[in-house]
Amino acid sequence: MKAKIVFPALIAGLTIATSCKKDLTNNNNPDNTIQEASTVTTEQNLLEINFNSAVFTNPTLLNNTYFPYNTIGRRYVFEGESADGFEHDELQRIDANKVIMGIHVAVIKDSSSLNGIVDEVTRDWYAQDDAGNVWYMGEATDNYNPDGTIRDHEGSWEAGINNAVAGIIMLADLKQGVSYLQEFAAGIAEDKAKIEAIGVTVQVPFNTYFDCLKTKEWSDLEKGTIEYKFYAPGIGIIKERHHNEPLELVNISG
Repeated sequence: MKAKIVFPALIAGLTIATSCKKDLTNNNNPDNTIQEASTVTTEQNLLEINFNSAVFTNPTLLNNTYFPYNTIGRRYVFEGESADGFEHDELQRIDANKVIMGIHVAVIKDSSSLNGIVDEVTRDWYAQDDAGNVWYMGEATDNYNPDGTIRDHEGSWEAGINNAVAGIIMLADLKQGVSYLQEFAAGIAEDKAKIEAIGVTVQVPFNTYFDCLKTKEWSDLEKGTIEYKFYAPGIGIIKERHHNEPLELVNISG
């Protein structure tokens, strides 16, 4: 069964899910937890995907062509220079168990450092539905002080808690120009993305990749801030660019 995908009319108000409740008639997840729709005002016209219609038979199997993070322990290393200094980032699928809204999720650890000092570590939670859409179910964030102690957990959210809503990190059916919700936790994470181009060639220090996907991302919490990301088939993300400061894939191991 495929997730229900609806193209909404060109209107200013977008209907998205912003709360959850129990419904004994919902059989898509063990806890029968569903997201209840309410209206959030937005300037963008977003693709609407019905989370409650999605089926998750094997949700931790991440084999979407542009988001294939299925190997436990494989490490992806990114580096780049920014106005603040040298940035180093590592992504790694880890062997961890987490259940969100009755759905088992895959956990990807994202560690970032600036000038050799770790400043943030997140554990991002993803679930792939049977149609191939990869849902972003939330994240646990640790923000660090320069001395290595944890400063706070700002940025953390979980779908189904405090009206937070699961979004899409990667669509199964890619169409240029389509915009979609990535995450929604009011005042914490309100990110959206648009498919800018498909079939792009991208050169990064690790390799040159063809038939890549380019997306544009923005947040309603950071007006005017835009980030571009590039995904290679069979690899995943290989480059991101923010304020013309690229962070690029330099190594894959494991």
